[in-house]
Amino acid sequence: MSVSMVETWVVKPEYDIEHKQLWKEFLEYMRKNPELFKEIKSMNLYSQTFGNVSGAIVQVVEFESWAEKENLDKRLKNSTECIKFHEELMQMKVVGSISMGAWETYI
Repeated sequence: MSVSMVETWVVKPEYDIEHKQLWKEFLEYMRKNPELFKEIKSMNLYSQTFGNVSGAIVQVVEFESWAEKENLDKRLKNSTECIKFHEELMQMKVVGSISMGAWETYI
């Protein structure tokens, strides 16, 4: 059964360009270090264009199982690059706009 972690947030207006650049750099880091992210089945970033919070960023990360997600979490806690990315990203998010959830395959 597949598990998808879904997070949404709004970027502070003054960080719009920096936010996109940070994600481009991090995605390149992921491509260059596939072994570090081997549990990720797929990952997509979207900009919401209609409904709820227009302009919000939606990130969907898919795993084969909860165990795969937990394995990744343990490894990333020891990654200096990932910790730095997370800290920089958090500075760019509007406080109170962050929402997280988990989806499992239904059928």
